[in-house]
Amino acid sequence: MSGLSEEHLTRVIDSTEAPPFATLARIGYCLGEDLSYFFVDAPDDAQAGAKDSQVSIVHSWERRPVSKGGVAYGFEFVTLEHNIAHKKMEPFLFTFAEGIEHEEYFQHPGEEFLYVMSGFIKFEVKLDGHLESWQLEAGDCLYFNSVTPHRVTSLRGTSQVMIIVTG
Repeated sequence: MSGLSEEHLTRVIDSTEAPPFATLARIGYCLGEDLSYFFVDAPDDAQAGAKDSQVSIVHSWERRPVSKGGVAYGFEFVTLEHNIAHKKMEPFLFTFAEGIEHEEYFQHPGEEFLYVMSGFIKFEVKLDGHLESWQLEAGDCLYFNSVTPHRVTSLRGTSQVMIIVTG
């Protein structure tokens, strides 16, 4: 259903490969789960009611890395909220390394909002078979349907982008 090979899924399940965000979204969609399924911790006795809370505070030191170590796609990301299950949006902080080019475009169900916090990025989409791109800098933002094939690369130095995904 996901379009991913059995070998690829095995590497993700065995944690031998840190999947890109779009892969998690596709797997979650096939499981009938939202993205929080992958990021929300199982509650312990002290947090038993917190997972269905209406308010969640995540301090900067409590952020959870999702992808670390300079993955092949040139970015690392952390989840900014991991306490509430079944959210309507998933906020992440992406760090893009300069100079890492990849050919893959990502697409998954939902919509995305990007806010460039620092640096300079190139945002590319494929629209009706044509490549469109924009250069964005700190303070710029964009909103798009994430089924549109898309990718981001850093243009000068390291860039940080807050990305909010809705299902």
